[in-house]
Amino acid sequence: MLRSESSLERDLRLLKPYEQKDIINMEQGLIFMSLHGSHAYGLARPDSDLDIRAIYVGSPGELYGFNRREQYDKFTEIDMHVYELRKFVRLASECNPNMIELLFLGKDVILYQNPLWEQLYRNRHLFLSKRAADKFCGYAQAQLKRIKGHKKWITNPQSENPPSQEDFTRRVYQEVGFEPGRGINPSARSSVEIYDKDAYKGAHKKWKQYWHWKKNRNTERAELEEKFGYDTKHAMHLLRLLRMGKEILETKDLIVNRRGIDDQDLLAVRKGTYPYLEVLKAADILMREIEELREESDLPKKPDLEYIEEILMNTYNLSWNFFSSREINASLGKLIATMLQSFESGSLEK
Repeated sequence: MLRSESSLERDLRLLKPYEQKDIINMEQGLIFMSLHGSHAYGLARPDSDLDIRAIYVGSPGELYGFNRREQYDKFTEIDMHVYELRKFVRLASECNPNMIELLFLGKDVILYQNPLWEQLYRNRHLFLSKRAADKFCGYAQAQLKRIKGHKKWITNPQSENPPSQEDFTRRVYQEVGFEPGRGINPSARSSVEIYDKDAYKGAHKKWKQYWHWKKNRNTERAELEEKFGYDTKHAMHLLRLLRMGKEILETKDLIVNRRGIDDQDLLAVRKGTYPYLEVLKAADILMREIEELREESDLPKKPDLEYIEEILMNTYNLSWNFFSSREINASLGKLIATMLQSFESGSLEK
C-alpha cells in the first residue's frame, strides 16, 4: 500500500530535527539507521508508530574525554534511540534482544548503512551464543510481569482515596487488674494502639503506582486491556521474544521479520484471539523448551569477545582515519533519498 503524500511529508518533517541536530553533528557520524519495532518484525498495522534505531561512531573525545556519551533518546511522534558503537557492540555481544536484532534486519527496513556497518553485519553470527537463553527469556519475563501486574489492577482497581494510617492501626486490650487475694479484676483493662507502618507504606506505594498507571497508560493499551482483560500487545511480544530465543538456540540464526513464519499467529494474539490463560501456558512451555535447548545447543556459552573487540577497534580506526564532515553530510543525503524512495515505493507501510 502506497503512503499518502501527507503521511510522507509528516514523517520526513518529524525526522528532520534528528538528522541535523542529533546524528549528523556527532563528530564522526552515522554508520547505520533503520526502522525498528513492529515494522522490523513484520507486524506493523496502518496506525503503528515509527521507531528508529541508529548507530554512530563516537569521536575519541566522546569515548575518553569528560563529555562521554553512549546513547541519545528522544520521544515524539517518532521514537528515536541512537547508540554509540561501543555500547551497541557490548550489548549485542550479551545477546540483548533490542541490539542484536539490528544485525539481522531485513533490507526493507534499513534506512542507511555504510561499509563500517557492513563489516559488523558480515560477522553478525559471531554475536550469537547461549546468552540468548537468559536475555530473551529475561525480556519476555519483563513483558509477562507487566501483563500480570496490569491484569491485577484491572480486576482489583484501587480506591480513588489513598489508604490512611487509621486503616493500619488496631487497638489491643490487655488484662492488668490483678488484686491481692482477689486475683484478676476483669473490669480493669488497658489498651494500646499498634500501627503497622510497613503495611501502610506498601499499600500507599501500590495505590500510587496504580493511579500513575491509570492516568498515564497508553490509550491503545487501555482499550486492549478493557476489551480482552489483559494487554494483548505485551502478550504478542512475550511470545515473539520466546520464539526468537528458541530459534537462536535451535538454528544458530536470528529471524527478526516474522512474515511467513508466525506473523499471523502473533497478530491473532494481538487481536485477543487467545484467552489469557492460554497465552500464559504457551509462554511457560516455551520457557521450559529454551531451558532444555540451552544444554543441547551447539552455540558457545559466550561469543568470541577477543575477535569482536578486534572488529570494534578496526571500525573505530577506519572511522577516525577516513570519515570527513563532507562524507557525513553525503550520508545524510543518501539517507533522505533512501527513505523517500522507500516511502514512495510503498515498501514501508504505516
